[in-house]
Amino acid sequence: MLAWLECEKVSDGMFEDELGIKSQNSEGKVFTLFTDRRTTKEENGKLYVRVTLLSKGEKESFVVLPSDPYELGSRIVKVNTSKIKED
Repeated sequence: MLAWLECEKVSDGMFEDELGIKSQNSEGKVFTLFTDRRTTKEENGKLYVRVTLLSKGEKESFVVLPSDPYELGSRIVKVNTSKIKED
């Protein structure tokens, strides 16, 4: 199932269609990645990145990020469910 993860813009990417973003896992560790701008959206002043929702819990959920984060060893990340927005 596709969903949206709240994130922040860090920088423009090296290419026109690329965007550097950051978010954090459920333990508070910040991670950054570059993604295609088409996988992001702004809504009500917040930026979101498209993710695949693997499992959703009351407090924590597992998602697959659109590309590899620099600080983590996997694209599968446990995040706070409050940061997830479903379509």
